[in-house]
Amino acid sequence: MSGQRNAVVSGAIAMTLAIFVVKVIGVLYKIPLSYLLGDEGMGYFNAAYTVYGFFYIISSAGVPKAVTMVIASGNSVSESNAQSFTKKLLISFGFIGVAVTLIFIVLSSPISALIGNSKAAATMLGIAPSIFFVAEAGVLRGYLNGESKLLPIAVSQVIEALSKLILGLIFAYLGLQLGLTLSMISALTVLGITLGSFFSLLYLYLTVFRKKNCVEKCTDHSYKGKFKQVIKIAIPITLSSSIIAISNVLDIGMIQNGLTASGYTAGEATALYGSYSTLALPMLTLITSLLTPVTAALLPKLVSAHNLNDTEAFNTSLNTAWKITVLIAIPAALIYYLYAFELLDLLFASSSTVNAFECLILLAPSAILLPLLNIVNTALESKGKLFESLISLLFGIAVKIIVSIILVGKSGIGIIGAAIGTSFSYLFSLCMSLIFMSSDKSVKLNVLEALPDLVISLILYVPPFVLIYAVNLCSNSVLSLLLALFLPTAIYLPIAYRSLKHKGIILSKHHNAQKK
Repeated sequence: MSGQRNAVVSGAIAMTLAIFVVKVIGVLYKIPLSYLLGDEGMGYFNAAYTVYGFFYIISSAGVPKAVTMVIASGNSVSESNAQSFTKKLLISFGFIGVAVTLIFIVLSSPISALIGNSKAAATMLGIAPSIFFVAEAGVLRGYLNGESKLLPIAVSQVIEALSKLILGLIFAYLGLQLGLTLSMISALTVLGITLGSFFSLLYLYLTVFRKKNCVEKCTDHSYKGKFKQVIKIAIPITLSSSIIAISNVLDIGMIQNGLTASGYTAGEATALYGSYSTLALPMLTLITSLLTPVTAALLPKLVSAHNLNDTEAFNTSLNTAWKITVLIAIPAALIYYLYAFELLDLLFASSSTVNAFECLILLAPSAILLPLLNIVNTALESKGKLFESLISLLFGIAVKIIVSIILVGKSGIGIIGAAIGTSFSYLFSLCMSLIFMSSDKSVKLNVLEALPDLVISLILYVPPFVLIYAVNLCSNSVLSLLLALFLPTAIYLPIAYRSLKHKGIILSKHHNAQKK
């Protein structure tokens, strides 16, 4: 039992630290980029990136998970066999990557016109080649995760982020110096993302195949069987991810068309979408990304436990991931809710903060709901219930579309309607996934594990907020934010540590010595 916990925790910690570095790099990238491009330029950048995300998902979303599950199931027999299998997968999915890239290039102009942002087409063309690179990288990351080698995955993400930061900002600056239009500068900027994805792929390839192992090859017959397994798993996962991406693309159209219908000009609607997608949404994805390693470390453990019919190990890993997630997500969501304006103003110091902070307040519940949804859906997928997680996402997205259509076009609501729709969608999806999981009587998930952490967070973080802001104890917003967060966090961290130790998730040195 303790071995399962340690495996999940150690892998998650390693990935979380690396992703924290990636997110810091991302902030260092987005802040100066928002200054260089402005709200309108970021509107082109984010619109193109959102559409690109859909094609990216088609070519690669389900592949890493599927490869991880096949390798973690033990069907690959040995490392050399798994490497041979992975090499053949690279060829197969390389063709898919090329096909999707070409389709994206052809459809870039019609799609940009359809979403009401025709000038974003040039940016789409600049980022198109990275679709092939990420498709290939997905195969290699799936292999590494299946072998529980998470560090190279983390390093590849850092390489990609650094390349995007350095090259993207250089290209953006050059575009400004050349006097290019904002849409063309945005197109030049995304070349940094394309080159970053190439460097990341190169590092992964050299890491996976640095040792030439010819002991055991994956035969054509064996490969066909495993390839079918990968496709069988990848299709529903890709469909789930594609649905999310489609909803994000629809978001652009719904938000911009809804805002335009309520009286905003096209440029104002683009600027509002730019502030929402550049300031508020990245704060949500920050927490989600930091908790992604928990699900990454969890998946191979759940697959292995399920295949071995080890119910105790399955439930231990699942509850460990749930506990770690709520310990991080609950205080983060509360901080977003209480200090949305101060956080955005501190990080971005932009006039767009006024438009974005209300969105972040309404997105705060999603900082809890989305990571927990990922945990539950990972458990469903590890048990082969791939279409159940797909159905829960479909249900949630239907809710999101309905709420957004109703609210965004209403005068007095506007852009915050998108944030409301997003939070409702994750709430309904999580409820649906929990219902699906409850049908398996062997799964024992302590959902109420979140309640003590919620109560502790409220007790620690709400009183300083009341004292400093309601009583106006300090007029300096930055100092107020630091005062309001430092002491509660300093108290919360030891409590969280003791909670993990009490549950046996973190073992004492004495315990480890006895085990040895």
